[in-house]
Amino acid sequence: MPIILLLFIVYSLILISIDASSIIFPFKTVSKIGNITSKDINYNISHFANEHYSLPAYTEIKIGSPPQNVKFILTNDDCGFKIGKARKCLYNSDYVSHYNRNKSSNFKYTDKYTKKNSEFENGHSCSDNFEFVTEITDLNKKVVFRDIEFYLGTDTNEEICGVIGLELNQYKLYCDRMNNIFESLKNNKIIQKQNWIIKYTSKYEGIFIISPDLSQIINNYDENKLIITNTKKKFSGNSWTIMIDKVSSEGFNKTINKKTVKAEINNDLDLIEGDWDYYYHITLNYFKNYIQNKICKLEEITIGVYHYFAIECDKDKFNIDDMKQFPELTLTLLCFNTDFKFNYKDLFNETKYKYFFSIIFNKFIFERWVLGKPFLRKYPMVINYEDQTIGYYNENIEIKTDKKINVNYKGRKFYFYLLILLALVLFFIIGIIFY
Repeated sequence: MPIILLLFIVYSLILISIDASSIIFPFKTVSKIGNITSKDINYNISHFANEHYSLPAYTEIKIGSPPQNVKFILTNDDCGFKIGKARKCLYNSDYVSHYNRNKSSNFKYTDKYTKKNSEFENGHSCSDNFEFVTEITDLNKKVVFRDIEFYLGTDTNEEICGVIGLELNQYKLYCDRMNNIFESLKNNKIIQKQNWIIKYTSKYEGIFIISPDLSQIINNYDENKLIITNTKKKFSGNSWTIMIDKVSSEGFNKTINKKTVKAEINNDLDLIEGDWDYYYHITLNYFKNYIQNKICKLEEITIGVYHYFAIECDKDKFNIDDMKQFPELTLTLLCFNTDFKFNYKDLFNETKYKYFFSIIFNKFIFERWVLGKPFLRKYPMVINYEDQTIGYYNENIEIKTDKKINVNYKGRKFYFYLLILLALVLFFIIGIIFY
């Protein structure tokens, strides 16, 4: 009897330590198009910045029985898992679709979230069947999962969209009144770890993976090279935040920043926001002559209620040879023991008549970087919603000499095995008593 009980316990603990599934969402990004297109000679930096400032990715999920195809946006500006006339969806018709609960035989209301939310008049938590991709090797193969909880904000036949919110749930004032996809999947025992990664396969397409098996994404994966740090809550608000320890410009062999500066991670942004130390450096050292000779323009632009400085260059006068002179930007993050490097190919966007510099500068926020798609395309991050941590796989790290950096990972691993040992001892004693 004790042996059988022990075998059962060990098997259960092994299952607990391994994720049930990776849930994979292939996504696309729909580009905004204003009154004029990038092929128009009057298309300028203001048009470009406004179109690329907020470009959430979207995915499609089949829901219900029979299944209905619903578009969901993946956004860092929300934390809910919901369907309805959401504030993030109303501005772009490409994101909207239909979901009618009355057409699904598996739809149920649940009692988890019954209070009204300010975003919807008659919202309520509910559940239905969802079809998810679980194998990265076959994105067309889907598995039906029953009774997945989400928040239905707008009912039946109206045009709506789904939202998968990736925002940090720090203050929990808004997030705790609505379903969240990570908690919904964990409650159904589909996943154990509430971590996720966005992996780009092209400029505007990729896969969003919840509870990823990194060995399927990274060649010769070594778990010791995944460096994990806590998000900096002191600075973050509801943003996933890390600290940049050093900003340098290799073309000028110069360290730019005078102190560490916070950096927010935001996949909605198809740009990078730089701080004012870098603004002064790049405009005075690289762009100065181009601006004086009217080859490039430094413009103040408005995006929503915010004011930015941004740079455009005339394609007839500013060419590939000029861009090759751009001093490589290096962001050093000691928490990952890594230099993140960006050259002209990463930071200039070409249109028919102009080149646009992808780094913009907030007029009134001096000490902040926001790392958008140009950063995440090149350096994907592993983020854990529950633990509120950010991870980066540093394939160049020397494991044997870097004990300090992996202290969080190794510490959690030690306590996990200690917990298993204590559980085995406890159940062994209980088994003997019952025997």
